[in-house]
Amino acid sequence: MTTPTPRVWIATFVALVFSIGILTGIVVERTWLHRAGASFQGRFGGGPGGPGSPGRPGRGGPGTGQGPGGPGRGGSMFGAPPQQYVDDLSREVTLTDTQRAEVLTLLQAQETRLRTMQDDARKVFIQEQDGLHDKIVAVLSPAQAKTFRKWVASRTGRGRGAR
Repeated sequence: MTTPTPRVWIATFVALVFSIGILTGIVVERTWLHRAGASFQGRFGGGPGGPGSPGRPGRGGPGTGQGPGGPGRGGSMFGAPPQQYVDDLSREVTLTDTQRAEVLTLLQAQETRLRTMQDDARKVFIQEQDGLHDKIVAVLSPAQAKTFRKWVASRTGRGRGAR
């Protein structure tokens, strides 16, 4: 048996450090970063602490973002609220009152369109997930299926009731 060359040791060390970095990132993301909104509903539905948890400025996000910490960055799901965006833009390019009104109208219309698109996509996603869950239930025994449905409901924050 031959001893690995220094080049092999260095490559192994770099790969190990890289792997540890990835694993650390996953652990941090799954444990600490999800605490502000542990469930899908809490993170995307503006539940308690939603965007704008105590001591944390919100990133905006679906829902109102109204939690104990206040409205976060304003609670708009697509970035800064339209009025804040217009105010910021006006400071940059000095908008006239007419321009401010027109830009605000454009932003509000866009937000409405995007909200509709997101709602439609959410419905399709939920239908797909429900279909997958039905296929999994078909593989399980009745007792396992009951436990599976409870487990899914606890993970997603929603349940479909008995079927």
